[in-house]
Amino acid sequence: MKGRERQHAVIAAYQRRWVETLPDGRFEEVDSGHFIQAEQPGIVADRVGDLLDRAPDRHPRSA
Repeated sequence: MKGRERQHAVIAAYQRRWVETLPDGRFEEVDSGHFIQAEQPGIVADRVGDLLDRAPDRHPRSA
């Protein structure tokens, strides 16, 4: 494994372990560079939508 690949693998392993400490943590590796918002906007939008769907309703709607 080359230096950059090894660094990526070490970081991903650390991120996986960190996510396991979170109550509803998830880890997903995406084929993207540093600016995932620009390179994979559909994935980002889908995951933000998933997060909002799971969030408790903090602002009840008026009837």
